[in-house]
Amino acid sequence: KVLYIEGNGITKIEGFEANVKLRCLYLQENAISVIENLHFLQDLRILNLDDNCITKIENLGCLPLLETLQIK
Repeated sequence: KVLYIEGNGITKIEGFEANVKLRCLYLQENAISVIENLHFLQDLRILNLDDNCITKIENLGCLPLLETLQIK
């Protein structure tokens, strides 16, 4: 239910189709520029996108249970 993939040089959020029960996703310290492909994660409550290349906060409306968003 928790996935830590911080500091891996990831440039795109993808491949989470099979992780529908994920509750916490830690993607900080990567090279992500667009928030996308999260609509599969309907149980997601915590999303950490700190220290990426994101310039626009968007595409989070598909996460009805999201409680915590960390982004800087």
